[in-house]
Amino acid sequence: MSRRFIIFAIIGLLLGGVIIGAPYLLESAAEAKLAEQLERRGAEMTWRELSWSWPATVEIEGVEFSAADDRVSGVVERVEVVLPWDIALAETPRVDEVALSGAALTVDLRRASRTDEASPAEQSSGSHSLADKLRRIGEVRGEDLQVELVRHGSPLAKLSVDELLVSEHGRDGRTLDVDGELDLTHPKLSVLPLAPIRWSASGSTGAETATVDLAVEAGDADEALVELDIPGRGRLSVGRAKVSAALGAERGVALTLYEVDTALGGQKAPAVAVKMAEVSLSELTAPNPRISIVRPQLAVSPKRLASLRRSFGGGISNLKSKLPAAAQKQLDKQLDEKAGPSLASRLSWWLQRLDASVEAGRFDLRLEKKDGTHREITLVDGLDASLTAGELWARGESAGGRFDVGASLEPGMLLPRTLSVQASQVRLDDLPGVKEGRTLPNRGIRGRIGGVVDASIMLVTEGQPLLRPDAKSNVHVTADLDWKDGRVELSGLADKPLTDIDAGLAFELEWTPALAKITLSEGRATYGPVGVDLDAELVDWPFDPVFDLDARVDKIACQEAVRAFPTAMLGPYANIEIDGEAAPKLRFHLPWHRPRKLEIDVDDFVDKCHVTALNAQKNAWPEVEFVATKSSPRGAQGALRERQQQVTSHDVKSSDQEDSVSPVSPVVNPFVEEPAEPTWPVPEKLRGLTYELPEAPEGYDPREPDDVHWLNRPFKKQVTEGISEEAEVFVGPGTEAYVPMEELPPFVAGAAYLSEEMEFYENHGVDLGLIQKALRIDFEGERFVYGGSTVTQQLIKNLFLTRDKTLARKLKEALIAWRIEDAVPKWRVLELYLNCIEYAQDVYGIGPAAQHYFGKDARELTPKEAVFIAILKPAPWYGDRFRRRGHTPTKHWWFNRMGEIMGRLVDKGYLTPEQAEAEKPYILYWDDEGSYLPEGR
Repeated sequence: MSRRFIIFAIIGLLLGGVIIGAPYLLESAAEAKLAEQLERRGAEMTWRELSWSWPATVEIEGVEFSAADDRVSGVVERVEVVLPWDIALAETPRVDEVALSGAALTVDLRRASRTDEASPAEQSSGSHSLADKLRRIGEVRGEDLQVELVRHGSPLAKLSVDELLVSEHGRDGRTLDVDGELDLTHPKLSVLPLAPIRWSASGSTGAETATVDLAVEAGDADEALVELDIPGRGRLSVGRAKVSAALGAERGVALTLYEVDTALGGQKAPAVAVKMAEVSLSELTAPNPRISIVRPQLAVSPKRLASLRRSFGGGISNLKSKLPAAAQKQLDKQLDEKAGPSLASRLSWWLQRLDASVEAGRFDLRLEKKDGTHREITLVDGLDASLTAGELWARGESAGGRFDVGASLEPGMLLPRTLSVQASQVRLDDLPGVKEGRTLPNRGIRGRIGGVVDASIMLVTEGQPLLRPDAKSNVHVTADLDWKDGRVELSGLADKPLTDIDAGLAFELEWTPALAKITLSEGRATYGPVGVDLDAELVDWPFDPVFDLDARVDKIACQEAVRAFPTAMLGPYANIEIDGEAAPKLRFHLPWHRPRKLEIDVDDFVDKCHVTALNAQKNAWPEVEFVATKSSPRGAQGALRERQQQVTSHDVKSSDQEDSVSPVSPVVNPFVEEPAEPTWPVPEKLRGLTYELPEAPEGYDPREPDDVHWLNRPFKKQVTEGISEEAEVFVGPGTEAYVPMEELPPFVAGAAYLSEEMEFYENHGVDLGLIQKALRIDFEGERFVYGGSTVTQQLIKNLFLTRDKTLARKLKEALIAWRIEDAVPKWRVLELYLNCIEYAQDVYGIGPAAQHYFGKDARELTPKEAVFIAILKPAPWYGDRFRRRGHTPTKHWWFNRMGEIMGRLVDKGYLTPEQAEAEKPYILYWDDEGSYLPEGR
């Protein structure tokens, strides 16, 4: 055995001894070092076993520990620490890996006492020391960890960690991944509407930054994280949430909520319901917070929104009313002192700072039906929008079309500084309420509107912010609207929908708030071939608004203008022929709160157009029967003179019979003085009037009454509207009850038209004054009360059209009236009117009316009786009501109206003042059986 071999053997034995004995030595040293560190920090820890595995792995089992202040304590089943093999040579010792399993910790969140608190220097030193120590650990793993949070011994929550991993990232960075469950155990916290919570966290640290993301969700995948229901008020549901925090040089906190579902004002049918796939609130501590919303869905119920507002307002009032009077005054004072800027002002400043975005949004309108169910109509879909530093941009879909919105907002301004709206291919049929039919509030108008609209609107606000009371600003609006393939179906418009509408509207509008004035200029409206220039002004709005409109129609052939109307407006008169050219001008003045001062003026229209033929379609031909009668034209006083002569001849005959044996027939002697003037005067303009009817035009066929010439023939027509089922009523010159106007006292016809249309003999079938009166009454009553029809139009309603109250019927009335004016004498129109309109239930015509109310022939009516019949026409059922009462009213409207018409008869020459005075009092009487008492009671 050589010497060299012996040396190597001894070295090998020494190394083997070191290798075999080192773990035991290191284990003893580690235990001593650990005990020393715990004693220095005042902490206590015991373990069941500590072992060292080669080359540098420490395993500790059965660890029990507690901090010096008893705020952290627990048990760890097993701890494994892996050290680097060169730990003894390193200047700064570090740890490669730490693994924990089976830990149960208790953390007391009570505040530290003043004696326990460290100085700022110690805190800073400690934090740096902790950061240094963490950087010396390579990787930390944990599983099956339980943490109980308490406060002064009272349980708050239990936190379980399924897996924990902290690993190195770069030179100085670390990453964190951990997940587990949270169970709230405190009695006050357990009432929160939280399902069992599943949570996870991830984070990273660098040399100067650190981020942490915490995500929480319900333990059950089918449940929401938060489920809050308030009976009668609403609900709130949140599927899951995420909190992100940034530390270091760039600090910030962000909150993201997922699957948010909230409702206000009830649960099954709320006033407002909002669903959002994702809501992110970030940079909340920064000057410009950011909100991002993904796939929001907003549904609003207007009806329930109003009741919700009243409910909350009433609740606040009730709460305030329960306070003592002194407390109420103190509360009001505090609210006034803290009120500060208005809500609108604060909102405008907040929007200026806000950085927000919306992705794939939707806005629905929820309409409630009468049976309690509801339907939702989508107003906006696919909405993408952003708001940054007061600049708004939005794009989306609405009613089948696209829209783009751009706006510039400024702090303190209620309206944007600039606003641009571009809309294309918007289908009116798909707008809310139009597709299914709608009702305009307090107007009783139902219907639909359709077609495609393109719109371009630009708004510019100049001057000071509008939120200031003394603001001096102007708002300019430029708009261009185009309506194609239009369709209108509204009650009160026509019997059938209006289709194929092609219209446009362009205008410039200026609003000056300081002057309370809105001005529309450069307006241009087009409808087919019809063009209209518009100017309008609204002053003293909104306090005492006065509206003025000036419309000027381009010169156009009357035929072309009429043909431009939709077919449904003209109905069977779509082939009407009309001559002339016109350039109508309309001026309209309406003091909104004083509709009695409404004024309307139309020039260059009625007297420029003449209807030459109706060309009515066969379905509009009146169902009339023509009869043969004899007639002899006579002057206006001819019939009265003949009746006077008959009476005179009768008297002469009786006298002669007394003085002679044989009767002597009266002989007309031209040299004998003419009989005295009739008892009742005739207006000067009607003297010498001959009741002659024009001859039928060449080619006229009574079997095809497509025009108005049949009104000049003896006809008989059955009344089919407004009568009893068992009644059979006929009107017209071919009936026995028909009374020719030449046989009536002149005041009978006079009372008839003077109670309806004072300018009957001057008007051209349509009376602008009556239209103005109708608009005044209708605006004042805020509904359709009075139609403003002339005598001619009322006759047309009875003989040509139905009683439907539509604008289409009024248009047809006007066109037929123009035709009648050119083809039928005025006296014939008035005569037909007297004999064809309704005076009581199943009583039509002046003859039956005289018999019904007074038991006499219409030819024997007195002025007072004629006036009574005349003013029945708006409401003929009043007549029988007065008969049952026994007399007409002795005061108020009816009594005054009787006197008014009697005065008109005097003014127009139908009565002398003495004759009118002799008729007083203007009261008529009937007995209990309904028989007329001509002498009164």
